[in-house]
Amino acid sequence: MCPKNASYYGNRAATLMMLGRFREALGDAQQSVRLDDSFVRGHLREGKCHLSLGNAMAACRSFQRALELDHKNA
Repeated sequence: MCPKNASYYGNRAATLMMLGRFREALGDAQQSVRLDDSFVRGHLREGKCHLSLGNAMAACRSFQRALELDHKNA
């Protein structure tokens, strides 16, 4: 309904992650950060998906970007 809203993709990614559908969730998380590179949750979700799919290097890059945007995030 709103294809340019990053949080919509981020929320769908979170839902897909809860269902264990990490490959689909990764696509939505990546779309969320393409739409808004400052969307921290999108980067975190992207990192979690990469980690769940066994891609530690990509996960590290996503988490690093999230920390750049929100350096106080524990």
